[in-house]
Amino acid sequence: MISSPTMYVPIYGEVNIIRYFGRVGPEEYRYEDSPNCNEIDAVLDICYQLLRCITSKSRASMLRALNLRLGKQKYFGGDKISIADIGVYSSLKRLPIITPKDFTPTLTEWKKRVQLV
Repeated sequence: MISSPTMYVPIYGEVNIIRYFGRVGPEEYRYEDSPNCNEIDAVLDICYQLLRCITSKSRASMLRALNLRLGKQKYFGGDKISIADIGVYSSLKRLPIITPKDFTPTLTEWKKRVQLV
């Protein structure tokens, strides 16, 4: 993605593009002033790492990290869907090697909720 037509500043990686939209996009995507800002950034960092995993063991580790981050919350940003959920959903969708059997029950329930939105 090129962020400026007058200046060549490429943005690589979908997580970084999500962060960019979080800064310049619609108000509902802006999270930097949110009390959950650090948590959302941590989730987006896990997505970045997940997309670069080359072994099933490392992918399983990243899925466990996402499961821990989700915890007892409804969504990764708390009680309502956030840009972190978009990042996780997109990352999981891009990895067809991850099957439903790889998901924990918590992640499975989260995925069902996100698909309805």
